[in-house]
Amino acid sequence: MINNQGRSRLISFVFVFLVAVLVFGLYKTFLKERVEDYVSDIRSQVAQIDLKKDFSAPGGLVSLVSKQSTPLTRSGIFSFTNIEREGSGLPIFLSNSKLDAVAEGRITDMLNKQYFDHEFPGGKTASVLAEERDYEYIAIGENIAMGGFEGDQDLVLAWMNSPGHRANILSNNFTEMGAAAREGTLNGDKVWLAVQIFGRPTSDCPKVDGGLKDAISARTSQAEALQAKLNTRKQELENMAKNKENRDLYNQRVAEYNSLVSELNTLVDLVKEDIAVYNYQVRGFNECINN
Repeated sequence: MINNQGRSRLISFVFVFLVAVLVFGLYKTFLKERVEDYVSDIRSQVAQIDLKKDFSAPGGLVSLVSKQSTPLTRSGIFSFTNIEREGSGLPIFLSNSKLDAVAEGRITDMLNKQYFDHEFPGGKTASVLAEERDYEYIAIGENIAMGGFEGDQDLVLAWMNSPGHRANILSNNFTEMGAAAREGTLNGDKVWLAVQIFGRPTSDCPKVDGGLKDAISARTSQAEALQAKLNTRKQELENMAKNKENRDLYNQRVAEYNSLVSELNTLVDLVKEDIAVYNYQVRGFNECINN
């Protein structure tokens, strides 16, 4: 029979044993984890902008009129083009100085290098020239003409009688236009060159915050680095538990681990919020450019 003193010793032993099991055997109950696999594929959650920059350029229009031509003007080309737009029930083109500059640049290049084509010698096009002038666009198009015309209205009517050029003038894809015209010598002949540059700027659609995407990328990199650090710390804790190392040191490491988990979870929540906002913006932009 166990006396009172023996019973007390037994109870004390059982208590110490249970504490040891709790500390070293069931250590996982101290770890606060809510980190998801989301961290590993977080970059794939970011929506992509579906921007395919269209460039529409039918063949160059060459006038067969042999009579003396009347001077062409930018303002006249613009005015008669918008008359055709209104006559077809379409919104008129807005004027854009950058597109005017592209049209002027195209004429200068053709006269300097003695060619008549939508493509520069070397392969560059008006779309590239627009980008060089910081014109951010969804779609861009070009009409060109060479020869003699009886004025701006005659030129625009000649373009309207050509299916490809007419399609650009009456296109719903464009909202702005630039134009230029100049007389010069091309391949030994004195001719008038005229250029229309059509565009639809990205500003027509809801803005997508590029800075937000940069912030998502930066926070994602932080989360990935923190996740790698946590994986290392967790392995260290598992080794400490197996080897029954110092309890106080172990508890300290668990507290540090839990602090890192908390930091990562907060970071992941922030990234999720940023991605939700950014993806909403991208969806709105993509719907706009595809309509």
